[in-house]
Amino acid sequence: MAKVIKTNLAQWNQHMQQLGKRFIPAVERGTVSGAMRCIPHLQKRTSLAPPATTGGKKGAVDTGLYKMAWKSSPISGGARVYNPRPYSGTVEYGRRPAPVNRQGIRQLQTWAKRNLNLSDKEAKRAAFAIARKMSPTSMGGGGKKLLARKVLTGDEKGLIRIVEKEILYELDRELAKK
Repeated sequence: MAKVIKTNLAQWNQHMQQLGKRFIPAVERGTVSGAMRCIPHLQKRTSLAPPATTGGKKGAVDTGLYKMAWKSSPISGGARVYNPRPYSGTVEYGRRPAPVNRQGIRQLQTWAKRNLNLSDKEAKRAAFAIARKMSPTSMGGGGKKLLARKVLTGDEKGLIRIVEKEILYELDRELAKK
């Protein structure tokens, strides 16, 4: 039966001395494991994100692609957690009022067909109306901006706690091997 040793971050210096060369690999394993454990937490936060516009619906979920795209990967000395969707920066940090380009009109048209159950012709009209509303006042629109959702940056302390817990687990496992 393995000996269980409970540690905390204040004891790191002591652990470094006890584990020697095994300390850094244990911390790196804990960091990678912690990053993976952050993904379900971020998926939940995506569903609970504040609306992008005043009066909008809660959650940063339309098709679920953004929510399911959260990833983690090991990097030199640790790990990273990220969302590779091309619009993840807009979801995280928001967007100032800006004209909508042709690709944006097509995306709005697809969204209108799917969410509003409109025909192609009706969805195209709705897409132009939505684009006009989102565009700056120089285009005759209301100048809607998209508010920051802060899925990742809104709970950094919670994510750090998850990673710290995994690092401490790996250090405990390594200390128990002695």
